[in-house]
Amino acid sequence: MDLFHACMNHDWKTAIEDLNKMTGSISPRAIWAILMHVGAWHDEVVYDTPHSAILIHTIKRMIEELGPNELILDDQPDRAIIAIPDEIRENFQTALLERLVYYLSEVDHQPPGKGPQYGIEQNRDSLDNAMNGYIRYIRERKITGALAAALRLTAEESHVRVIRATMTLASEKPDKYGHTFILPCSLLSEIPGPEFTRPHEATLWQLIEFLVRKAPARQPREIIGEELKELAVPTSLKKYKNAFKAAVMEYGQLGHNAIFAHRIVEATENGFIDENTAEGLIMKLVENTGGPPTADKDWEELMGRGGTDWTSQPVKIKMIHSKYVRSWVSREIDEYWSAIIDFKSGPFEDMIPNINKEEWSLIRAAQYVLASLYGHPRRDHIMIFAQATWALADRELISPELAALQVHRMIRENINKE
Repeated sequence: MDLFHACMNHDWKTAIEDLNKMTGSISPRAIWAILMHVGAWHDEVVYDTPHSAILIHTIKRMIEELGPNELILDDQPDRAIIAIPDEIRENFQTALLERLVYYLSEVDHQPPGKGPQYGIEQNRDSLDNAMNGYIRYIRERKITGALAAALRLTAEESHVRVIRATMTLASEKPDKYGHTFILPCSLLSEIPGPEFTRPHEATLWQLIEFLVRKAPARQPREIIGEELKELAVPTSLKKYKNAFKAAVMEYGQLGHNAIFAHRIVEATENGFIDENTAEGLIMKLVENTGGPPTADKDWEELMGRGGTDWTSQPVKIKMIHSKYVRSWVSREIDEYWSAIIDFKSGPFEDMIPNINKEEWSLIRAAQYVLASLYGHPRRDHIMIFAQATWALADRELISPELAALQVHRMIRENINKE
């Protein structure tokens, strides 16, 4: 049984074994293409947004933050943002990938006949006409037409036109959770190339099926094709720091405000959206948090709210490499780890103002361990929120103190929920 079918059959143990057999024997790019293919079959029955592509994006960023790994990363980061010893770093990276496979094996999948479509004939129009058709078919709720146009665009060039057209559509009317923007941004960052035929087709199907349900049928403004042939100029959003700070302080249900904030920043940095579009999204973010972008929040007031105390500690998620990582945090950063997993939230919160700059990597690693290697296998938002919030701190849009506090609180609030 291969990795794809093991996940689809909810056989997480076999899926993880297959993953480890593949690691080192096939290219990392192929591994991530398979994972995106599985993710494209995710049938979300609680919310209206499948979260597999969002979590794939998150865990890949987590792995990159830990540093290079030629066995599981296609593009190697220049350095490790999270500085931990090499021997545990590689175990942690592998454990994160195993955790992703476990999640993909546990979620519900689309039933036969209702999932991704394969073998759609490509649109034969010019690239300009294909892009206009892609936008039109999405507005007309025609999945097959939009998929044919997207396949035409991605077969002969980079994904730039699809990225720009999609993200413009996704920016028009974000829902209250930001899902309409978060999912396309995450998916397009990880979309398999057309050389991986079925994963490529399936991932585009998932994207378009989502857009035809979410994008407005009538456009708020005309989309001019000439604007979308190239990536936008990357723009700094540091002048909106207070808006991002508010999004983390008032992170909302399952942390969606902070996740939305991070994807706005990432999309702007990557040229997926232009500055005007980013500003409009930030105004939506401000609306979600209930405060203007210039509003400042008082640290003492936030600390006074208190975090969630546990009545029982979260269950360990047992995988091949997870035991090595848990052993390391409990042995090497025992003081912080003991406070993080204490039944009371206060012991760790009291430490935060006195944490030294060089220790933030350890705190972040410990929080990633708690978010990924404990709790329910289907739990995804705690990982997505933790990575998004720390990534905002990396860009100096929020302080590491705020990141540590709110990640701590959000995880403790949600990790034991079914």
